[in-house]
Amino acid sequence: AVVSTQSTGKAKKLINVPDGVSKVDEGNFIFIDDSSVLTYNFKDNCATVQTITDQMSNEWAFGLPRGSPYATLINNQFLDYRERGLFAEMWDAHYTSGVECPVQLEESSRFGLGVVSGLFALFVFGIFLSFLVLLFEVIHVSRMDARKEGKSVCSCFGTRLTLKAREIREEWFGGSGPLDTEL
Repeated sequence: AVVSTQSTGKAKKLINVPDGVSKVDEGNFIFIDDSSVLTYNFKDNCATVQTITDQMSNEWAFGLPRGSPYATLINNQFLDYRERGLFAEMWDAHYTSGVECPVQLEESSRFGLGVVSGLFALFVFGIFLSFLVLLFEVIHVSRMDARKEGKSVCSCFGTRLTLKAREIREEWFGGSGPLDTEL
């Protein structure tokens, strides 16, 4: 087991597990060990947090001589225990604490409510701006069509909106509908 100090970044060999637990409680230390050891030793300690990584996850195993007649017996017994839920019961009995630690949100959370609401507001503003640009584009093209064809701007605007609605419907839904009449 190793304890690392955050201030110096150097690792220090521990005497035993309780020594590591006490160093973490003192602060400014990180205790690295098997997850089951940490879960058991910190289960009643609300002042610590355990982060589990898949990179350093260890499973328990038994070492037996090759060709041992006990290998099949042990594997079948473990399978039976797992199917009956005995391992889950044992985990709950020995590794789950009766202490309810209060849930604390860290202030340094990158995605707090303020950040998320700000991103949502920016997203809504972007959608509004895109519809505004679309509207100005259709009005501008309608004015150009009106000058070129000698029609009113409103007539050309209606035609452009109908064509745009048809284009969007065909692109998004791949079908045709009542707006597919000849113009």
